[in-house]
Amino acid sequence: MDVIQNYSHSQENSNRILKRNLWKFFKILRAQANPIYGMLEASPINFAWITIIDKSNLTNSKRIPISKFVGSLKKMPSTSKYYQLNILANEIIYINELSIENVKSVIADAIIKYESKQSHL
Repeated sequence: MDVIQNYSHSQENSNRILKRNLWKFFKILRAQANPIYGMLEASPINFAWITIIDKSNLTNSKRIPISKFVGSLKKMPSTSKYYQLNILANEIIYINELSIENVKSVIADAIIKYESKQSHL
């Protein structure tokens, strides 16, 4: 199984993920020794990050590196928060389907856009 279901499929909440689902996704990647896990976990916060959003006030959010989420999982709040997995290409891409293929595709697009931008400098 490489797809983790989001808690909601409504358009309004499509980018918000429960903590347990995000953790299951990273756990699958790690168990498979998938290179995407290493890449995301080692990414600087300006390339890939997790946003923690307060359920009661959606404008209240905090950005953390993926390594902090993985390393401090037990300390991360769950009942009052939503999570977003984000990757920066030319724009911020919110991962709304936690599947390995989807994340691979987004990372590949980000790398292609980055390399294209660098070749024009």
